[in-house]
Amino acid sequence: NKQGHSARRSGEVTVIVPPKLSPFQTSILQLNMGDRASLTCSVVKGDLPLTISWRKDNRPIDPTQHMSVKQVDQYNSILVIETLGSDHTGNYSCVVRNSAAEVENSQALLVNGKEMKP
Repeated sequence: NKQGHSARRSGEVTVIVPPKLSPFQTSILQLNMGDRASLTCSVVKGDLPLTISWRKDNRPIDPTQHMSVKQVDQYNSILVIETLGSDHTGNYSCVVRNSAAEVENSQALLVNGKEMKP
């Protein structure tokens, strides 16, 4: 330093590993009206605590649209759509956050045609 004295300090550094996600199997998922769909978000790396959330077209998932989220464990979450309708077409994103970073995976869902009657 300016006075010609050396300074020494010890401390602890904590390194937090940011989340890394397993990619979705395809970039576009095409299903038919009336089908059931599920998207799985898997964290393959990252320090806890993790927050996993889902968005459709950059908005939080609306549970009234026959959609539910199942938190399997601290690293896996599944978005389930029980019965697909045309309003389910869109871009779905899994967003994972910890104190180091926020990352997301996205997948387009295209709902085709008319509902098939059994």
